[in-house]
Amino acid sequence: MLKPQVRRHLLAPRRRFDLRSVPYYFTPRRHLEPSAKKKSPYFESTASQLLRFALTGTTRRPEYDVSESSLDLHLLQSLQNKWPASSLPAPFLATLLRDPDRHVPMPSRLDTRQIRGLSDLQVFIDNNVVDRRGCRVLQSQQCVPLARALQHCQRQNHFGEVLSAINGIVTRVERIDGRCSQRLYVLGMYYSALALSASGLRRYLQGYLAVNSEPLSPTESALLVHAILDSLEYLEFCEDHQSLSAITGLVTGENQPNNNRLHDILYWAKPKHLDEWIGSYFTLLVRLRCETLQESVWAHLIENLSPESHESHLRAAYKCVEIAIKMGDMQRAMTFLRLISEHANRSLRHISKVKTLCWFLPADEFQTVPLGGEEHIEILHQILSDMEARLGIQWQPHLLKHSSASDPLVINNDQPILTMDGSSVGYDSIERLRATIYSFGCSKSRADLGQIADCLNDHDGSLISVSVACDADTDSEYAWCPQLSPFEVSDSISPIDVDFSRPWAPSTLGLLRVSLNNDGQCSAGNRSLHLMQLGFLVARRKSYQEQSRHNAHDWEKTGHIFAWDRFHGHFVAVFVGEVHGATKQCIEARPSDLRFGLKPIIRFSSVGSLPAHWSRNRVTPIGDCAMRYFLHVDPSPDLLP
Repeated sequence: MLKPQVRRHLLAPRRRFDLRSVPYYFTPRRHLEPSAKKKSPYFESTASQLLRFALTGTTRRPEYDVSESSLDLHLLQSLQNKWPASSLPAPFLATLLRDPDRHVPMPSRLDTRQIRGLSDLQVFIDNNVVDRRGCRVLQSQQCVPLARALQHCQRQNHFGEVLSAINGIVTRVERIDGRCSQRLYVLGMYYSALALSASGLRRYLQGYLAVNSEPLSPTESALLVHAILDSLEYLEFCEDHQSLSAITGLVTGENQPNNNRLHDILYWAKPKHLDEWIGSYFTLLVRLRCETLQESVWAHLIENLSPESHESHLRAAYKCVEIAIKMGDMQRAMTFLRLISEHANRSLRHISKVKTLCWFLPADEFQTVPLGGEEHIEILHQILSDMEARLGIQWQPHLLKHSSASDPLVINNDQPILTMDGSSVGYDSIERLRATIYSFGCSKSRADLGQIADCLNDHDGSLISVSVACDADTDSEYAWCPQLSPFEVSDSISPIDVDFSRPWAPSTLGLLRVSLNNDGQCSAGNRSLHLMQLGFLVARRKSYQEQSRHNAHDWEKTGHIFAWDRFHGHFVAVFVGEVHGATKQCIEARPSDLRFGLKPIIRFSSVGSLPAHWSRNRVTPIGDCAMRYFLHVDPSPDLLP
């Protein structure tokens, strides 16, 4: 979180110093050494930067940048110079004063290319948001540049820190201009939802209603609902459980002043406002146990369902069935399906595209619901394809036989599809490993994660090509070497009540928690990465066309572990340096340690020959710009006993 002193400076307009008001006996500058009298490019460093340096010895947050700052050197030189014995030390007026002979025009917009973190955004606000014109610049273009800048800040700052900065920005704008634009209040609600802050959500809901009584757009409503859902699902990974009564009250309006409630400003509150995301809103209401609003939203959705309804309308209805299954209410799920079928001319169009419903509905009960002939066949085909992928095989229709999913030339000639000794065609297929990870990587079952561990042991020693989803070195190629838990973390902070002697304990599964704070604690506003180790990453320079594969450069370890993000549902790599036995907790990824154009934290666009799978559209809690973080064994409170 931002330090209180820094935040107060962010809230208040920057003061202008007038040299004429300084007494004649007060010397506004120090008697500096000759080397220090040279004009420095940092004479306009802000008061917040000076305060941070005086308190911590640096203007940069160590967890994001461990490199030496030239601004730090300038401030250090200024602090070390001696004051003349005949006068008292003066404040850094030279640091806070602008050069009167130099006119610096106010920018017409916020340049997001220069914003890498909250410190950069704070400098822009300190220098420019000092009057009404500056407030208009900050909120220009419907706050789109500001929203992008805050997205950049997510790569280096927690959601709670971003929300704290928004609190300061809104207070500053309100003091200078008297009011904020509705888009700024929407941004406040969004980050309050990501941090699961009831007080922040209440403040910005009231601010929005004060300037606008119209509901949010469909996109804004969906972003807000998904942000709250995202936070609720993340709480399953946290040891400390947060009370949701305040959030529930804000949605329903219970115990709120003036009966203000979030429901009234959402797009779906108005009659006949339907889209795919109303199903997500119903999911949120179920998670918060808002029964009255649940019934209202479901009635609104089902009454407008017809045989001519768009696919998005049906998908919204199927989301309601999904959350009923997830909450264990199978009877309610079957009731929903029957109602959908009745309103859609005794069919369940597009249900085969919803994997959850294809796999988890009981076969005997599923048969009682009219599906439609084509959908029934598609569901069976979907289930069969998933089973084949997990066996590492695929069907060759022209041969009427199965082959290896990784090599179509390896045909199954009257061999068993599944054997205990690993002699089946698909046993060594990379697709078998990939499909197993996609199927069970986000599971809450230790046994399911154990299947991934067994599969990793089967593929130990393999080499799987991967493509990095960032601006990596285009002259390099990358590969993943599967291995179960390639290293262990020393001095684990895992709670003593976790029984590591049981099969598939967090340590034996290779579960890691990557945090920006040393204690490893996490919350909705202070999130961590929750990973399962899958091996390590290697790289080499690409071989040119005239060179044979045998003459290509050897693979080298990059210092990254290859892992599966259990919350976000995708592959990542995290820099840990050279691993020799147990790994230290604190990782400092210096630029000199990073090779092959890689960042400390990496995402992947493809694994093997197929695109990488993204099971959830979520915000990454730790961005790829984090340079200092901590590794702990993940206690994994989300896993079932």
